[in-house]
Amino acid sequence: MRLFPLYILAAYCALSISALSAKFEYRPTAEERQSMQRETRIALEFLQDYHLKKMPFAEIDSEELLTNYMTTLDEQRLFFLQSDHDEVIERFKATLKPSYLFIGDLYPAFQIYSIYQSQVESRLDWISERLNGDFDLDREDEIVLDRTELPWPADKAEANSLWEKRLSFDIIAELLEGETLEQAKEKIAKRYDRRRKFLAEFEIHNIQETFLSTLTTLYDPHSQFFSWDSAREFDIEISNSLIGIGAQLRDVEGYCVVERVLPGGPAELSGRIHPGDKIVEVAQGANGTPVDVVGMKLRRVVHMIRGEPSTTIKLTIQSPDGQTRKTVVMKRDRIELASNLAKAEVIELPQGDKTVTVGKIELHSFYGEGDFEDGGISTSGDVKELIEKLEKYEIDGLILDLRRNGGGRLDEAVRLTGLFIETGPVVMKRSFDGQISEDWDEDADIAYDGPLVVLTSRMSASASEIMAGALKSYNRAIVIGDESTYGKGTVQTLLEIARMNSSPFWSSPPKWGQLKLTIQQFYLPDGNSTQELGVPSDIVFPSLTESLIETEGEQPYALAWGEIRPMGFDTATETWTTPITTVNQATIQQLLEQSQLRQATLPEFEFFDRELEWRRALIERETFSLNLEQRRTEIDDQKTQRRAFEDERKRLSKELAFDAQPVKLALASEQDKVHQAKLLETPLPNGESRANKFYQKVFYYQAEETSDIEEIWVEYIDYEEMVNYAKELADSIGPILDQEVTAEVMESILTTLKNADRYGEFDVKGPFETHLGETLTDEKLDALLPAFFTKIVELDEDLLRERPVLDIHLRESLRVIADWIDLAEATSSEASIAATKADLHAVTAEQL
Repeated sequence: MRLFPLYILAAYCALSISALSAKFEYRPTAEERQSMQRETRIALEFLQDYHLKKMPFAEIDSEELLTNYMTTLDEQRLFFLQSDHDEVIERFKATLKPSYLFIGDLYPAFQIYSIYQSQVESRLDWISERLNGDFDLDREDEIVLDRTELPWPADKAEANSLWEKRLSFDIIAELLEGETLEQAKEKIAKRYDRRRKFLAEFEIHNIQETFLSTLTTLYDPHSQFFSWDSAREFDIEISNSLIGIGAQLRDVEGYCVVERVLPGGPAELSGRIHPGDKIVEVAQGANGTPVDVVGMKLRRVVHMIRGEPSTTIKLTIQSPDGQTRKTVVMKRDRIELASNLAKAEVIELPQGDKTVTVGKIELHSFYGEGDFEDGGISTSGDVKELIEKLEKYEIDGLILDLRRNGGGRLDEAVRLTGLFIETGPVVMKRSFDGQISEDWDEDADIAYDGPLVVLTSRMSASASEIMAGALKSYNRAIVIGDESTYGKGTVQTLLEIARMNSSPFWSSPPKWGQLKLTIQQFYLPDGNSTQELGVPSDIVFPSLTESLIETEGEQPYALAWGEIRPMGFDTATETWTTPITTVNQATIQQLLEQSQLRQATLPEFEFFDRELEWRRALIERETFSLNLEQRRTEIDDQKTQRRAFEDERKRLSKELAFDAQPVKLALASEQDKVHQAKLLETPLPNGESRANKFYQKVFYYQAEETSDIEEIWVEYIDYEEMVNYAKELADSIGPILDQEVTAEVMESILTTLKNADRYGEFDVKGPFETHLGETLTDEKLDALLPAFFTKIVELDEDLLRERPVLDIHLRESLRVIADWIDLAEATSSEASIAATKADLHAVTAEQL
């Protein structure tokens, strides 16, 4: 079904403009309104013409769409009233499609947002006033925190009652963390002030994006509308690189503050930009006019800083204390986000009287940009490089860790699968028009032909499932992990809406967004879809993610599982000439039985099961007491239990430790090399070297046995855990102060740090100044902090680790590979003995 022609659109514009509510604070120009309507019309045409469902827009349930949009804005159903919902349905249900959406007019979306904005602002005023009053924290009452499935409050009185409970709960939570009542109220007030700030920054295109994305999810959970701004962010995510100065920025009370400086980027190479610095002016070009960005929305500042490679940008930087300013001129460059690239390590697993050497490659996404054959970044290229490096260690087996891999580029999943098979089909795709296409690995080269395990979880989705499922179809790998993967078996494409614009060729294209649209469904070589059901594991582990993460099949409007004719992959293997390790069902059954025996008897699994049961009970809890003392007892019990689990985990980790050595990509190694050189060569703003010094939020730790500097981001230290070591930490700073520091004083310092506002400046020095008194000079404080954080590093080994202390699933995957190797050797030995007996029998028969 086609939407209304443009002449009707033009005629209707005048009506919708005059009807715009006066209370709505956003006032787009007539040109902006017209542009948005054209963009929306094209997006809706794409949706109904090219979505896999082929569902006409006329079949959309208007009431369902309106309700879902209100729920998207108010997920916990705390701001809208039921009367607001009823009014919206009565006012727009009949007219939503014929009078508005068919011509691209989002007037109802703006009106609903206006109601939401009004209710939120009114509620924030109520909260601000209510926090000045008293709260009864001794009452016997409960609160349901998750209201997503509950109705909106019937009226103001019920809403006030719900918020009364909400604020009581918030206050109790802060009191339980050691805050005073006054501190708790102040912290909560700041939290809701940020909500007000976010509300004020919500713009027209945000409303359009929210409403149209709500509409697209009625087709399936993965179709989405991106505004122009959001589309740029999505491009960065899928390519794993960005163009700019190489700094993570955040908004802190109206200032654009440098959160981190990325390795190898222009900011780091300049040596003049540090965490905590404030960007107050931005100019394009060395001689450009500076633009004041104080108070400007962070997204706008980021857009000003990003740009084309090799172009010049000039920044005015203010020191964290606001005392000095400097100008930094640099050229933008492409920054490869090496921290997100493939990682590998070689693990030595003791097995009786021998050691099994296993390589592990961890992938967080399937990324790629440009032509990978011409040096462009790609997952397949990176994994091939890592395999070549791992092979030098003569690995006995390989684990592909996809537990946190939500997908990415399908072409990279096909290429990556091809590294482990000779040639053959990898995935089929059925399109919205019914056509079926096949993606084959045509490259006969094999990067690795030995035992292969694919480690998955419920977080493994999309391209991860294609790869795991294809390798399983070929019996090339054993899939291990949660009962099944996520179950996202659909293909999305990005449609540039501006390409359908009919503006004159000499005019600049409008800054329109993109439509991420589900246009195909995946099918594995055996004909089974990965949609809804995912890829089942050959060997299942107990897992917390099965309680935390809902699968695709549990999502509203998810497409159904299906199957089509297989691709003939079984005959493709007959053409292979390279000996490749495969696994049959009999071997998998043996490996499963051996693993299940370990899971039933080993202490680490017994520990994991106990902790899993405890954590599941916490996750599934629905109500919480509003009685302070009752909650205090509960929290104390939880802390005691959590501490016991932590101690047991550390004990098991030491007992079960195995040797592991990182193996890095050349790009990551080069970035590390450049980064370390900069850390060692570039002094802090005060002229001192970084080694074992604290500046802003970073402690630059340098161990005695190495020259490398580790950056410890002190904001994310587990200060609650450190409370258990208050005495040791107090003793570490006492000699510097020439006075005894009690464990009680250190507990107060650690509690203040634990409760610090992560959205603000995160003042590290303040708690020491507050609790150690006037005798603490600036010189002593500067000497005290390195000693304090050095002791924390010694006490918390996790700070320098790249993976968990005790990764039970990884350990069992290593054992499965070891068992697989043993079975293969035994089978080979039996075959050899049988062949020898046959030869002897033949010789004897000939002699006879």
